[in-house]
Order: sequence, then C-alpha cells, then structure tokens
Amino acid sequence: MKLHFHAEIAEVTGKNNRVSGVRLADGKSLKCDLVAYAIGIRPRTELAKQAGLAIDRGILVNEYMQTNDPNIYAAGDVAQVYDPITGQAVLDSLWGPARQQGYAAGLNLAGQKAEYVRSAPFNVTRLAGLTTTIIGMVDVVG
Repeated sequence: MKLHFHAEIAEVTGKNNRVSGVRLADGKSLKCDLVAYAIGIRPRTELAKQAGLAIDRGILVNEYMQTNDPNIYAAGDVAQVYDPITGQAVLDSLWGPARQQGYAAGLNLAGQKAEYVRSAPFNVTRLAGLTTTIIGMVDVVG
C-alpha cells in the first residue's frame, strides 16, 4: 500500500468493471487494483464565527467541550479538541470520539464536570473485502 498525500484524482481507469489505475490532476498515472480516496472534513463554522466563538479549523473547545463562550458547547466533527499527545487542538472526525464528546458535553451542560480526554485515533473499515485499520494520525497538515 502506498499513500499519496495531497493528490487529486482526475480519472479512475479500468476495463470490464475492474479498476486498473488512476490519472491524477497533475497528469501522473498510477497503476492499482483498488482505490481508496479520503478527502477529510471541513467543518462549517460560519455561524459560530458570527456568534463570536474562537475558530481555527473548527470550533475551539476546552477539555469540557466548552467554547470561549461559557454557555456554548461543541462536539463532533465541528469541534477542535485539545490533544494531550501533540499539545495541539485537532479535529476528530470519527464516530467514536464524536459520541464521547457529545456525552461529555451533555454531562457538562447538565452540571456534572466531565472531562473529554482524547485518545489515539483508531478506525477500522472494510473496503471491497479488504479490512483496513488506521491507528494514529495519517496526516495532520490542514
């Protein structure tokens, strides 16, 4: 397996309903039997910005999922959480962390102190019969 970062696919090529390769936007051609394409996420932050919330790539939150407005919480794909491993605020675009963030935000909204502690990203998916597991950050560049 080889990862091609910041590569844009212009065309998937093949014969008889089978992939044989891809042509990239820069003109480069790659031969392959399987294509997995991930484009990441881009949170919609316009409303949060209008509300005066602190924004980077997403809505910045503390360990309690609280924004810079103490009455507003954010969780899931739009929330940019503190990562104790890197010391930076990062987007967590997976279902498991989104659930955990929502749970912590809900408890905090209900008056119970609940800290969200980000763990190492972990995702398992099955593509065309191939199980793929990703542990950690594949690309942290925005």
